[in-house]
Amino acid sequence: VHESTDEILRLLLARLVGGAAFDEDRLVTRLETLGPSEVEALALAAAANRFDPAVGFLLAGTTLKDRVPESIRRRFEPAWRHHRLRNRTLVAMADRVFAALEAAGERPVLFKGIHYVDWLSPDLGARVLQDLDLVMPGANRDRCIDALRTLGFQPIDEPESDAIHLRHRLGIEIDLHHRFRIFEGREGDATVDHMPRHGPTRPWRVFGPTPELATLIHHHCGPHMEVEGTRLCWLADLALRLQVADVEDPEEVFGLVGDPR
Repeated sequence: VHESTDEILRLLLARLVGGAAFDEDRLVTRLETLGPSEVEALALAAAANRFDPAVGFLLAGTTLKDRVPESIRRRFEPAWRHHRLRNRTLVAMADRVFAALEAAGERPVLFKGIHYVDWLSPDLGARVLQDLDLVMPGANRDRCIDALRTLGFQPIDEPESDAIHLRHRLGIEIDLHHRFRIFEGREGDATVDHMPRHGPTRPWRVFGPTPELATLIHHHCGPHMEVEGTRLCWLADLALRLQVADVEDPEEVFGLVGDPR
């Protein structure tokens, strides 16, 4: 990544999470010096980090709007508006999925992206939400698939794994984790109710503070990082989550993560 692009993305990340490293004047100066090819390089780097809708949100919806060149704002605003609409659809679908699985006698837990978009993100469109993740240890897979078929989801034919993957004709995908190794063998109910901010009126079942933070670290700093590298969207998740950390014993979090790395 070009040095200027790297600095711009770091400054925007600091703005998104309220970091002390944010310097608005420095950011504006950097953006004003970009030529067309450098703007495209910035857009490619932001997209590779799943950070382009956050850039669009920050440039269009904050004090930056009147200070940033309009051509740059126009380059990023569509990503923000697209994900705002898409995420609204995904939140509504998550509520229907949750209800269908509960009606089938299962206990779904919504986690990762869908929960972070609703709970942590400063704007519904500022985060890329690729799919719906649910954890349902020991769930009856056939019963889950039958329930989700009624909503238009079809299972994807894949090798046996710890998760069932389903796809809707609208392009929405579900990762249903019927085995979740990070919590295997641990007793007690690790979930709490969360009242969504965007749309649904029923509470969602999500992980409590300690297991939820352990899950975030495990997924974003473990397997995903080894395969895909570090993405700014994951750093934003961690930073925003740690701002509202309400974990009594940090050591318990890392005990759940398990992997000393």
